Amino acid sequence: MSRVTGKWTIKGYLGRIRHGDMDAVMDFQFNPSEISRTRTVDYNFNSPPGSPLPTAQFKGIQGDAMNLSLLFDAVENYSDNTLGTTAQKAFIESLTQPDFDDFSDDLGLFVPPPQTRLGIGEESWSGVLTSVNFRDVRWNRNLIPTRTWIDIQFRSSFGDVEALRARFDFLQNYLGWVIVEGV
Repeated sequence: MSRVTGKWTIKGYLGRIRHGDMDAVMDFQFNPSEISRTRTVDYNFNSPPGSPLPTAQFKGIQGDAMNLSLLFDAVENYSDNTLGTTAQKAFIESLTQPDFDDFSDDLGLFVPPPQTRLGIGEESWSGVLTSVNFRDVRWNRNLIPTRTWIDIQFRSSFGDVEALRARFDFLQNYLGWVIVEGV
């Protein structure tokens, strides 16, 4: 069961975080066929005087960069959904734009990006959408898109040390399970 939406799902969700709480959530209509995830870890490498080997010093984790494609199809609900996939596209596009309430001046200087939560199965990440590509591949007779592929690039971030520790704890729980199961 999704901890956010309260529904049983093996798919995922995208949600917008405002003031630390989930403001709006959209479940995926279909499972992504593929998800790529890359993590970058920074180390400082130093060669102390007299040492034949450099030593590595942990500098920080950049978060995960994730790429996935989502399919939305409005044909099954055509009688109920005359907007086709427009609502799904508008929701995802809203995750790329800051709130107008956050603009302290007309230029919007120093406005933070909107915070997004990406959930896939039991895992979830907080971060920002860094890129969105919409591909409409089918339309109804009024040229309203009824099938859309949405390619998303997401970058996770850790808002504080507690969030980073929670991620480590999550991974440790699964690592312990894998080691016990593998014996």
